[in-house]
Amino acid sequence: MSEQPSHDEALRDLAIRQARSGQIEGARQTALQITDKKMQRWAWIRILYTQFLRLEALEDVRSKEARENLRAMKETLALLSDDSLWYGSYVTNLLPALVNAGDSVGAIEIVGRMNNPVYRLIHYGDIADCQARNNDPEGVGQTLSVLSKDPDRLDAEGIDMLDLVLGRVAKEFAWVRGDIERAKQYAARIGEAIERERILNQIAEPSPWSK
Repeated sequence: MSEQPSHDEALRDLAIRQARSGQIEGARQTALQITDKKMQRWAWIRILYTQFLRLEALEDVRSKEARENLRAMKETLALLSDDSLWYGSYVTNLLPALVNAGDSVGAIEIVGRMNNPVYRLIHYGDIADCQARNNDPEGVGQTLSVLSKDPDRLDAEGIDMLDLVLGRVAKEFAWVRGDIERAKQYAARIGEAIERERILNQIAEPSPWSK
């Protein structure tokens, strides 16, 4: 005789079915009733992936439907204070989708809620990369400002993540935008002399992607 699913398992499965059928609010309310943390994460991740896959299927991230999808995903994430319940690989694609839709603030807010400093700092870099690609120096400046105030910006080996992100941004402006002068301005802000020189030398060369 097969084992009956637990109450939390039944709620998890119901939440997933509701999400797949487009009943996102119902899925959220169901998931909020789950007490087992593993089951909670399973349900929330499936809800978020369902929402993201619908967003990804849209061609124009600035369309009304895409903006509504992004807003709905942010609403789902806002329900969860513990990032272990919601962090997943979809975040890498969600952040540029928000930036490209004109919601850099929303992307930064999501990253700021990440408890793991490595992920948090890497994703600040992802946002700044995307802003540079979009030729948005004002947005880059805002993201770098937030990153500069992060208490964990120095890693265990003393490497300053701000320097690494400045290098990434410099490469985007040089190799994607073709704006060498602006790229040099970002590279010149790198604090560590060897890294600064390395990036300045790199951006003086043609993009490796063009070879």
